[in-house]
Amino acid sequence: MLLPKRRGWLAAAFLLSAVAQAQTFSREEVDFFETKIRPVLAAQCLGCHTSSRTSPAAHLALDSRAAILKGGDSGPAAVAGNPASSRIIQAVRYEGPQMPPSGKLPADQIALLEQWIARGLPWPVESTAAPLAAKPSAKLTTRWAWEPLHNATPPAVRNTPAAPTPMDRFIEAKLESANLQPAPPADRRTLLRRLSIDLIGLAPTYAEVRSFDNDHRPDAYERQVDRLLASPHFGERWGRHWMDLARYADSGTLGIRFPLAVAYRDWVIDAFNRDLPYDRFVTLQLAADQVDLRGRQQDLAALGFIALGNDLYRATELPDRVDDRIDVVSRGLLALTVSCARCHDHKYDPIPTRDYYSLYGVFANTQLLGFAKTVAPTSHDGIASWYEQRIALRAQSLDNYRRERLEAIRADYRQPAESDKYRKAAEEARQLPASRRDGYAREHNLSAYMLERWVLSLDDHSDPTAVPIEDFGYVMTEGDSNTTRELRKEYEQMVSDFAWRGSMARVTSVSDERTLRPAHVLIRGNLNDPGEETPPCFVSVLSGPNRDCFTHGSGRAELAKAILHGPIPIASRVLVNRVWQHLFGEGLIRSVSDFGRRGEDPTHPELLDYLATQYQNGGWSTKRLIRSIVLTAAYRRASNASPEALAADPENRLLSHMNRRRIDFESLRDSMLLCAGRIDTTMGGKPIALTTIPADPRRTIYAYIERERPLPLLKIFDVADAEQHTPARGMTIVPQQALFLMNSPFEQEISSSLDTSIGNSPDFVNDLFRRTLQRDPDPDERKLIAGIAGRATRAPAPIGDSQWRYGSLSFDLSSGRVRDFREFRYFTGTTWQTASMLPDAKEGMASLTATGGSPGDGLDNAVSRRWIAPRDMTVRITSTLMQRRNQFAQRFSWTNGVRGSLVSSRSGMVGQWLVNGPVKEAKIVEQDESKSEANVESLVVKAGDILDFVVDSRDDPELDAFTWNIKVEDVTGTQTWDSVRDFKGPATRGLTSRARAAQVLLMSNEFAFLD
Repeated sequence: MLLPKRRGWLAAAFLLSAVAQAQTFSREEVDFFETKIRPVLAAQCLGCHTSSRTSPAAHLALDSRAAILKGGDSGPAAVAGNPASSRIIQAVRYEGPQMPPSGKLPADQIALLEQWIARGLPWPVESTAAPLAAKPSAKLTTRWAWEPLHNATPPAVRNTPAAPTPMDRFIEAKLESANLQPAPPADRRTLLRRLSIDLIGLAPTYAEVRSFDNDHRPDAYERQVDRLLASPHFGERWGRHWMDLARYADSGTLGIRFPLAVAYRDWVIDAFNRDLPYDRFVTLQLAADQVDLRGRQQDLAALGFIALGNDLYRATELPDRVDDRIDVVSRGLLALTVSCARCHDHKYDPIPTRDYYSLYGVFANTQLLGFAKTVAPTSHDGIASWYEQRIALRAQSLDNYRRERLEAIRADYRQPAESDKYRKAAEEARQLPASRRDGYAREHNLSAYMLERWVLSLDDHSDPTAVPIEDFGYVMTEGDSNTTRELRKEYEQMVSDFAWRGSMARVTSVSDERTLRPAHVLIRGNLNDPGEETPPCFVSVLSGPNRDCFTHGSGRAELAKAILHGPIPIASRVLVNRVWQHLFGEGLIRSVSDFGRRGEDPTHPELLDYLATQYQNGGWSTKRLIRSIVLTAAYRRASNASPEALAADPENRLLSHMNRRRIDFESLRDSMLLCAGRIDTTMGGKPIALTTIPADPRRTIYAYIERERPLPLLKIFDVADAEQHTPARGMTIVPQQALFLMNSPFEQEISSSLDTSIGNSPDFVNDLFRRTLQRDPDPDERKLIAGIAGRATRAPAPIGDSQWRYGSLSFDLSSGRVRDFREFRYFTGTTWQTASMLPDAKEGMASLTATGGSPGDGLDNAVSRRWIAPRDMTVRITSTLMQRRNQFAQRFSWTNGVRGSLVSSRSGMVGQWLVNGPVKEAKIVEQDESKSEANVESLVVKAGDILDFVVDSRDDPELDAFTWNIKVEDVTGTQTWDSVRDFKGPATRGLTSRARAAQVLLMSNEFAFLD
């Protein structure tokens, strides 16, 4: 039956409203809203658009999903699933109404809002009609994770041979209660492969497998365990696990490098290798600057755990920076989702908002990403002295700029018209509650920070314009923000370059603020709407009845003590569960970073507490913990499940057999390098690039990680997302992985290297199996691989040869001669360079692109685009050498230009040209350029003659990027060689048939999986 039109419309509206109210979203979608969207709404929108106001601006409330869908005077604020048609997006893009009126949101926040709407406006179910800031809940919740350790005694079992260790007895008791039999032990090859990849991230060699097979001593397996635990590669393997938790990256916002991320990475690796007790390991990462370092100043590098997080530069973005630290500490060390309490009490766990802001006070009073701290003596000679001087100049430039601009801003606020405006506004605003002042400032286009200073000055008669230098970020302009960011970027780049070139004398450190400020609950997360004061204290649910607050500085050292030695031993539970996860593929609690009510319960709670007790009593030794686990019968079992186990326990919660696991990307790549004889096991130092040709042979843990623009390769293979704490990696099996392995230059390079390294072996197939799979082939496998390997005998001809060569050389300026030409080894796809990532330790920034490049340090590391004459002829050369300088290079005279020289192997120096650095006192423009026409009308060459187009740094290798487009033309007009058009990567060869056979084994499941 059809309803009348009016009633039908009302019914439809009612149904849509009901759907909007009842719609539920997945946990991941709600987490996305809570961590990414709610803080933006609270900070930017709810000062004016909240249902708690008598009359929200434009009658629009944004504090519930229903209110957003309902909208205000202009209609619905958002259309679920359609960002382009949503008024919220139009407003924040400034396409019509411009919101927020105080300034356009950063592009990343707009993108998050678009993503949220595209997902359908996910929102917690119980919050659909409730405001964002709820009153703290009074209910208390008990849960096993927030109780003291239980006295777990290993139970008695019937099948004692299956339970040779106390840990096995906990597992066997569960199996017996389910009437399940454990799987038999794995064969020795499988077991050693499992153990080697788990402990050091590298597959064993065939010789190691044979040695283990032939070792009949009763402690043969224990000997293998101890050998691997003592390997320096142990720290590289387990350090990578920790870096996932610590959201490690080498660059942050806008791709700007962290100045000394490598120092933190190397510290973590070293800490695992020397088995630093976990309680000390955590304490140093939270408070190395506040505890006795016992003579190890290099331990200050541990503070990268705090410093390498969210690195937004604006002072107004402090809440986001602090939230990042709270999240990584609470989830990483406590398995608590404390960040969910940023705008309201936690929806599921007993974590009130005031607990969040108690921790907020700890990290808000910690100076982050300050200038690098020197922890060791540095050389005063050569390149080291040059870097130290430049680093000091960069730091001084930034400090001078901030002080000069702050004085100018103070003067502006002291102008009579400005003073009168703020005084009148302050007299009105002081009558408003603090929660309304931020909205008032927005409506009147005032600085909320300055308005608050004026309000305070009405009572204490202080000078509201005497803004301290520490608060410069609250009053700086958009231009100031951009300039300070660029100046800091230049400083951090210089510090980073120095570290990459071998000097680890500096580390990124943190310290307490000079003036400690009390923290307050920020109503709806709004920085300008403080509520009750919250002293720095530990999370209440883990504090026991006698909750002590922190009294020394920011409280970070006391926070570490509370985490590790408080009444609730959650830190040890969390860590032993993480270790179990890495050895079995799943933790005893599968939600490894969430022990709260939304997390899972442990499958073996008594075993978990037994492990945690043993860990603490054993001096927090992680190596001892790992050793005890890998010696269990449970770890040594085969991965073949019985039909009964598959039926009764399909997810293997009871651990009747070992889980079959795909090895992670790092182990996959490193094992390929190892079996091909290519791996470089040099530890520490500068990062490497993963996509160069040829491949950098260093281990994958040293790969350069970009937080905002991760390599698609890393995403395909489930490498941790560096933007956030990653408790566990996904282990997907998708076609893109196989396609990459089939077509990637890396895989083909490794396959060719395997072929070459085996050489003229009398049994190629046997050697190939031993290299890749650590075993001999069976007859069918031998026949298959031999058939592939024998299809051809010759490799295809190389493709892509050229008259141009690219490299560095030594240039004798006085004689005009060159020597020691060194062809660049690596090609990035756009650049030829001497190392996979620059700067190189020896040659600095030496590199060449299609249009230009950068010289190295001095005349011994000049760069040359070398042209080789194919025949006798007379040539004409036309070219332009040019250098562009940004406004900072101009203003601070950061470059003295470069010198270009044309040198003939037959006749010596042909010509020389300079492009000079910025002229002091000259007008500063956004982009300045200096260029020189580098032309030669006629030059006779013979076949094989070499023309070197050399560029050197003029003894100052700072910001020396240049362009030099060159054309070499036969004067008869028959042929032209163009440096831009002819620019190529390395000549490529196809795979031989033997290399294709190697590729088949490298792509096999047996290579890519444990068991």
